[in-house]
Amino acid sequence: MSLLQINTSPASQWQQAFSEAIVELEPQKFVQKINSALDAIDWRLLELRDGVDGNSEEILRLSDARRTLVFLRDSEAKLDMPSRNYK
Repeated sequence: MSLLQINTSPASQWQQAFSEAIVELEPQKFVQKINSALDAIDWRLLELRDGVDGNSEEILRLSDARRTLVFLRDSEAKLDMPSRNYK
């Protein structure tokens, strides 16, 4: 039984997806997990916007996690780009 199965509150779902994404070392899985975590964060933000049991502290954590994932995804994309020689 995984941790996600044990604790499936909306807050724990995005946190679990975030944790799995930031520790993934395999490039293909990394991108997939980043995108899954971003989806989970976006869903939770929508829930909070609709007034479902959230607070401003969680919104700050969601925003920080989202920025971190976007930064990691963009950094990984830059590493995958072929280098260019500028003259």
